[in-house]
Amino acid sequence: TPESQAPMLPIRAAIKSLRRSPGFATVSILSLALALGLVAAVFGMVDALRRPRTISHEPERLFSILFSGNGKAGQVTKADHFDVIQRYVRSIQETAYTRHIGFATLVSGDLLAEGSGRVVSANYFDVVGVRPIAGRVFTSATADEDASASVVISEALWISLFHRNPRLEKLALRIESADGMGRRQVVGVLPAEYYNQTGTDFWQVMPSNIAAYAAADRRVWPIVRVGANATIDSLNFLIVASGQVPD
Repeated sequence: TPESQAPMLPIRAAIKSLRRSPGFATVSILSLALALGLVAAVFGMVDALRRPRTISHEPERLFSILFSGNGKAGQVTKADHFDVIQRYVRSIQETAYTRHIGFATLVSGDLLAEGSGRVVSANYFDVVGVRPIAGRVFTSATADEDASASVVISEALWISLFHRNPRLEKLALRIESADGMGRRQVVGVLPAEYYNQTGTDFWQVMPSNIAAYAAADRRVWPIVRVGANATIDSLNFLIVASGQVPD
């Protein structure tokens, strides 16, 4: 139908220009289509298990997009991938970014715990629709300062290490992970349900320049929120079809 064909026009134009880098379309676009299909099943499973207490706002509209490869010429960057989905996949309304840290040792005074962490973009919690139960989350205005000094923790860590102390300005963690070791100020606490949903105990923030951060670490990937009428089938259709446009 005309309605289904119209969104493909800007994507087709983008693919034609991006094919100047050999292998880009097959590496990034087709892998994007596959990743969307796989992640839809994961989010659907999470949503079904957590209902009616899924903490994220409308989780059925959230998708994680995974990329692999950098083109036959070795010149396709994460910034190129991000640019395509932001500019040409019109179903996407908002985009945040995340990177898994892995397990870390968390120390507060004489108390010690282990937990799994993530580094996220400043708008991450707005995109997924999660609000803190104490303190604040990251913002674009504080991202560069928070990147080296602050941490948001789960309610479980707040209880086990700090006994629900409401004076967050007095709470600090020493975090020892694959990223290094450092002391961070606790600025916010997320509800227990979000740990149940993600398995994450603490969150740090990326600097405001996401492209530069992603260029230094290819493990960064987008979390997108799509329009209310978008479906995984329509996303797959647009992305796979765009990869078949002739030069």
